[in-house]
Amino acid sequence: MRVAAVGCRVRKWPGHGVFGHLPDPPKRVVDLTGGVTADNAQRVHLINAFRRYGYLEAQLDPLDLRQVEP
Repeated sequence: MRVAAVGCRVRKWPGHGVFGHLPDPPKRVVDLTGGVTADNAQRVHLINAFRRYGYLEAQLDPLDLRQVEP
C-alpha cells in the first residue's frame, strides 16, 4: 500500500503500486435494442435441434462394417 503525506493528512491508495493490481476496467455501455429477431430465433432453434437429435439420423457406420440382423 502506498502512503503519501499531503500537508498534515495521510492519503492511501489501495492497490496502486501493488504487484498484480488491476485498476477497475472502464464501464462499457451496451446497446441491447434488437437483440434477437424472429429469423435468428428460428436459426438457433434449428441448430439446437440438429445438435440434440442429429445422431438419430446420422450414418455412424459409413463403411457398412457392422452387420445388422433383421
